[in-house]
Amino acid sequence: MAAQPGKRIAKRRLLVRLATVATVALFTTSLLPTTTAGAAPVQNDPGRWKLVTTTSVRIFYYQGMTHDNQGHLYFDGIDNGLWETDSSFNQIGGSTPYIPADVAARDKYNHIGAIAYSKVAGVLLPMECYNGTNCVNTGAIGVADPTTLAWKYEVKLDPATIKKAMWAAVSPDGKLLWTSSNQNLLAYKMSDISPTHSWPAHPVIKPVEILKNAVPPSGVDGGAFFQGRLYLAGTVGNVHQVWSIDTSTGKRRLEISRTIV
Repeated sequence: MAAQPGKRIAKRRLLVRLATVATVALFTTSLLPTTTAGAAPVQNDPGRWKLVTTTSVRIFYYQGMTHDNQGHLYFDGIDNGLWETDSSFNQIGGSTPYIPADVAARDKYNHIGAIAYSKVAGVLLPMECYNGTNCVNTGAIGVADPTTLAWKYEVKLDPATIKKAMWAAVSPDGKLLWTSSNQNLLAYKMSDISPTHSWPAHPVIKPVEILKNAVPPSGVDGGAFFQGRLYLAGTVGNVHQVWSIDTSTGKRRLEISRTIV
């Protein structure tokens, strides 16, 4: 039986948001038994998802992807750019470098991680100093206007818990922003991602939930929610994996494992 249109769109959006390479992969899913949480990274794919097609995109989009509810896609990359396309990947806006010069000078950010979208706040930009000698070991969530892509503000994350923000995903109810630090998954209140908490005029924000040791063994390159579970893409060598997490318990299962050179 063919998938319903709404389900096809949801699956397409999931993989668009998870992808962090210059090819967007489209998968469809089949139902299989749940795997045991905490399993070591393996090359054996569990067979949950079937590769349907791939689409090449610009190398400038090589970092993170997200979408709004109007059919627009947002990309960032290679290190410090922000881009917008229509649903057919036709670019309609963007620039590089993107991080404002005064923000980069003040906070030493030189990299935007895997981005997310909030219909309330806008395009959410995980901020970090990546592989630099002048880093100050702090992370933040920058916010960009989804229409103009203009920088709006940043919210600093408490450095006692996280040293850099590498990715972000908004919970289905829009109340939590998830990211990770070392082996822990962290959740922040989306209501804190607002001008009333903007840095440096306001203090850092703290996570309201921590799932200890919940990060998959392949790490996290990007994440998105699908059918209530948090899907996280990661890489070990040439093995690219996607794990899903039950954020109520922290238990995880392997969804996809592919060897790609």
